[in-house]
Amino acid sequence: MPAPPIDVIDVGTGTGVIASALAELGYRVVGVDLSEEMLAQARSKVGSDRVRFDSGDAMNSPGLPEALDAIVSRHVLWTLTDPRRALDSWLRLLKRGGRVVIIDGMYGAQPDRRLGDIVASLPLLDISTTSEDVRVLVKESGFVDVGLHDLA
Repeated sequence: MPAPPIDVIDVGTGTGVIASALAELGYRVVGVDLSEEMLAQARSKVGSDRVRFDSGDAMNSPGLPEALDAIVSRHVLWTLTDPRRALDSWLRLLKRGGRVVIIDGMYGAQPDRRLGDIVASLPLLDISTTSEDVRVLVKESGFVDVGLHDLA
């Protein structure tokens, strides 16, 4: 991540854990989530004085083109029915030289097949998907200098 203070969006913020940590480090953060229930938890947990929380879809992230310095996504990409659409949206929001940090997993997992149609609708949850496939997807979406770091 570039040094703060910069403008960052936390896509799929959930309860705001990452947004809160980024704000504590001095970043100007907007946390975005599709779930109003999650946003309510984030607002009560983090407080709106440090982070702004807005409703929004990760596959069509809100914001002006080329307005953000960084986008952070934690445990979101694999849950999307169209991860390529999300990446295209994120690229549109970034300033030239901006960064995307994707913290994710589940690639190559053995999902519970009882979930049926849900599993079938999530392309990155396919058992044959690897982290390298995701790196290629990110690169094919127009991002440059795409790195992969194992956090295990």
